[in-house]
Amino acid sequence: MKKPTLSVLICVKDEELLLGKTLASVQTLADEILVVDTGSQDATVEIATSAGARVLHGPQGKDFLKAWNLGLSEAGCDWVLNLDGDEAVALTDLAEIRRLLLCSPSAYYFPVRNYSTLMDLMWNWHPNNGRYPREEAWSGCPGWWGSRALRLFRRLPGLSFREGTSNHTRPDDSIHELGLETAEADVYLHNLGWLKGGDAYLARKNAARLEGELANPDKQPWDHVNIARTCLYLEKDELALQHLELALQTDPNFVDAYYIRALVGKESGQLELAEHAALSALALQVGHSDAWSVLGMVYEMMGRAEEAEGALRRALMIRPDHPLAHNSLGIALEAQGKLAEAEACYRRALEIHPQHPYALENLACLSPLPA
Repeated sequence: MKKPTLSVLICVKDEELLLGKTLASVQTLADEILVVDTGSQDATVEIATSAGARVLHGPQGKDFLKAWNLGLSEAGCDWVLNLDGDEAVALTDLAEIRRLLLCSPSAYYFPVRNYSTLMDLMWNWHPNNGRYPREEAWSGCPGWWGSRALRLFRRLPGLSFREGTSNHTRPDDSIHELGLETAEADVYLHNLGWLKGGDAYLARKNAARLEGELANPDKQPWDHVNIARTCLYLEKDELALQHLELALQTDPNFVDAYYIRALVGKESGQLELAEHAALSALALQVGHSDAWSVLGMVYEMMGRAEEAEGALRRALMIRPDHPLAHNSLGIALEAQGKLAEAEACYRRALEIHPQHPYALENLACLSPLPA
């Protein structure tokens, strides 16, 4: 069997901080590396050239669609792996990617670890688990929130990048129109963008995403839920609820639409709405740990501490490493006078997320922190 070849394609602008890690992570995997520069003013081009990449000079500014398609048109291998300039692939996963090139699907979705210290219930934050010690150390963060992206695909006639619904240029629509078989890869991409400016940088990215999501004329239920997440982040609660209602009109069994509605209700003080939405989510998916967590927090806010404890213990049975649930359980236990148990919960939250601001504050108020 002929060994399939791989082009790695990266579109960049001013990525000198992290591009070296990106390139190093695929150096032995790629048969060619193409870097499309869109007007960098820093050392991006020099870093790419010194790493042996072929540098293409794409359109200046934000015309990323032309930049990605320029790179694709110059790619000469059987397969293409497209990466951002702040992403990396773990060396331990290179063999698995090589194996995927020999399999029958024509495109693969990769899970993405978006490293961040910003832990909330919207983005399903996970603590680092030691699976990728090098990348976890690079990130400077105790954990990550997950997403998913189609990044590896066969280079075939008629395939191109298109503008996505959230200001992301991607090949998904083109691949689906061609009727190509897709599959899920057990290979994480590691997004290290937090290093560019911390959680404030990630917040700006989330705010920019809303523009593309609102402009999409053909919104599916998942698009409405994504808009609601972004609106909740930007404290646009009523707009979030409007889009969640649109999602549920199309798909009345959309669990995450109910779950995000519960979050909006909690954050805006509409506690009865939040309770009903969380219970609706759990009626459809009883193993939804975040929905149990939100329900417990809502019961806390209602002054129903024992019910809050029950909901939060259910959340932790499903997901024992949930720092927000541990913290909130501590609050529920403290409200019942169970101070030693509450302290243990705050300390467990801090073991999982050492910078957990609420657990730090709650522990300090409960008893002095050790010297």
